[in-house]
Amino acid sequence: FSEEMTKMTQNKVSKKNYKNYHRAIVWDRKLCDEMQEKYSIPKGNKTKTFKLTEKILTCDEKSLAEVVSGFFDSDGCVVLQSGGISLTTANPDVAKKMPLILQRFGISSSLYTAKKDGKGNPGPYFLVSVYGKDNLEKFRAKIGFKHPEKAKKLDSVIEKSKNSLDLFPNISKIIKQSR
Repeated sequence: FSEEMTKMTQNKVSKKNYKNYHRAIVWDRKLCDEMQEKYSIPKGNKTKTFKLTEKILTCDEKSLAEVVSGFFDSDGCVVLQSGGISLTTANPDVAKKMPLILQRFGISSSLYTAKKDGKGNPGPYFLVSVYGKDNLEKFRAKIGFKHPEKAKKLDSVIEKSKNSLDLFPNISKIIKQSR
């Protein structure tokens, strides 16, 4: 993406590669304005304010899969102990809409809230979790990870999974409340 942006401007585009994601910093006000208008991408830090717009939510399945894959590549993880994947976000809009987006791909998920993220940073944070071999296989086939380590871990989790179906998402939460 940053290579495409470099072709679109004469100005500087800085690229930073982090362990779980990549960041492009665009030094072109006109290009930023065009991106904001065309893709509804706000300027500045958008961690908590970014909205999954109607344009994103109604786009074709391939494009939507790319968006979801980007979220899981940057803010997601494969949980080896419990055999699932999860996305952690501080953005309530993303948290509310991601389970619905995953359902569009036939993937059941659960939404939880946490007071801290995995690094101990104060929240609130939201976790979107996917469990069950069938859901994980659908995620791999229809969305997948671009991050090679996460893709390899997902393969491992699926391989070790029994033919478990997550027929009742959030059932443990319901059982705990009834006790």
